[in-house]
Amino acid sequence: MKRRLSPEFIALSLIIGLFLLWSSVFIYKSSTIAMDGRRYFSLFDDAMVSMRYGWNLSHGFGLVWNPGERVEGYTNLLMTLLMALATLVFDKVTAVLAIQLLGILFMIVSALLAGEIAVHLMDSESAAWKVSVRLLVVFATLFYYPLAYWSLMGMETGLLTMLILTAVLTTFRFTETKRRSDLWKLGVFCGLAYLSRPDSVLFSAVLFALIFFDIWKTKSDRNERLIALGAFGLLIAFIGGQTLFRWLYYGELLPNTYMLKVAGAPLSVRLRGGFDYIKPYLKSVMPLFLLAASDVLFNHRRQKLVLFLLWGIAVFYTVLVGGDAWPYWRLTAPTMPLALVLATLGAEAFVKSLSETRFFRSYFLRKPLLPERFVPSFLAAVTVISVLGFSDYGFRREIFFLQKLYTTGANAWNVNIALAIREVTTENASVGTTAAGVMPYYSGRRAIDYLGKSDKYIAHLPPDLSGAIEWRPGHIKYSLEYSLKQLQPTYTETFEWGGQDLTEWASTRYVIVGYKGVSLRLLKNSPDVLWEKLGR
Repeated sequence: MKRRLSPEFIALSLIIGLFLLWSSVFIYKSSTIAMDGRRYFSLFDDAMVSMRYGWNLSHGFGLVWNPGERVEGYTNLLMTLLMALATLVFDKVTAVLAIQLLGILFMIVSALLAGEIAVHLMDSESAAWKVSVRLLVVFATLFYYPLAYWSLMGMETGLLTMLILTAVLTTFRFTETKRRSDLWKLGVFCGLAYLSRPDSVLFSAVLFALIFFDIWKTKSDRNERLIALGAFGLLIAFIGGQTLFRWLYYGELLPNTYMLKVAGAPLSVRLRGGFDYIKPYLKSVMPLFLLAASDVLFNHRRQKLVLFLLWGIAVFYTVLVGGDAWPYWRLTAPTMPLALVLATLGAEAFVKSLSETRFFRSYFLRKPLLPERFVPSFLAAVTVISVLGFSDYGFRREIFFLQKLYTTGANAWNVNIALAIREVTTENASVGTTAAGVMPYYSGRRAIDYLGKSDKYIAHLPPDLSGAIEWRPGHIKYSLEYSLKQLQPTYTETFEWGGQDLTEWASTRYVIVGYKGVSLRLLKNSPDVLWEKLGR
């Protein structure tokens, strides 16, 4: 006798199927048909930097951006290693697609984990309400656009979200079951999160604080305390291991990206930039914040407070580091599923309480189109989807593919430049660029990063705080005198940046030529340019 599929499973499958369809269109829209007639897939440009590290590692050149130059220009070691695996198995184009498909998997797993956390926090609610809440949280997580964008564009955001949610669920399960294996799992998940992004240690600290508080409060035995300390030590081992590797392999104790984005920038400047950056985000999530806060305040549980704290830490950290270079809330996105859990629980509690009033019965149950038992769940769904829609409103044209996806136009242009460079230069040529991902990855040429993500000299310069360039962490240290005038790349993306303009100097040393519809700024008389292909 065949087993009937439950309505929850069918609804969950439909939600995930809808996301699979939407994300497939997203990936298609983010790709481009290049000058050679082939379809090329591209990640966000910073993710393409990591892809180049992964490609070099899987092809025997080491974990480097340029072979022979050891600079740690990434902050996502675990994601970079996954990219190395993809580039080992596939060619350059297919490897990028594989990472985008992996982003879909991270999103689906994260959504299911968020749904499980929500159900875990429900007390005596009926099974029907638990199903409703789970489905709403899964839907809201999958269709929170900034999280989906960063995950499908290859950043470590999806991976980090999945690991954080796994660590949260593991922590909550331990506090209730006292299963000691969960402590070791927590150490591993937090350690992997650290390898995904080092700043995740802030979230791990909160979770371990909850563990130690719970152990102290319940007066656990000595073995349990030792295991908890051992699990925390496991996290420290991950941190120490990567630091030791960095020191031995790159000769630095701190990532090059830390020197680039934070070193030299006064705290007051970072805070001002961070506040300016976070204001639009706070406006977009205000309804969500009110719902989440109401659940924490009026249906208090310590675990809910932890979720709210983790979300708050992400906001605080974003301000502390001066915001981000891109207005898509990358640093807060990994904790948004936790906020969506709280908001959904808040909506559920409000509608459930409202349904017991005379007003609800006299208004909503007059002659409903839906069966009466479904009306409260319907109102909760409308509330959550409305809050999600408010948060996603600024991205609505991209969500419905009414305009080009963020940065994909630049990606398409850089793919063509990369292909042109491959065709008209030798393997000894070099490319100088501010967009250090797509072009170096697909061209395969030695690259010069004008903004210093993979250049120690630039990263250790003082930031330009003169106002000649807009405050953007990671984009305000530069020296064209060094990168362009001294290193003289075979191809240069630009002659100017911020307060520096070398156009006059470059006019006698570089020539602008067209090739198959692409404009190239090439070093005059360079032996690494195949001038005959350019008709010269």
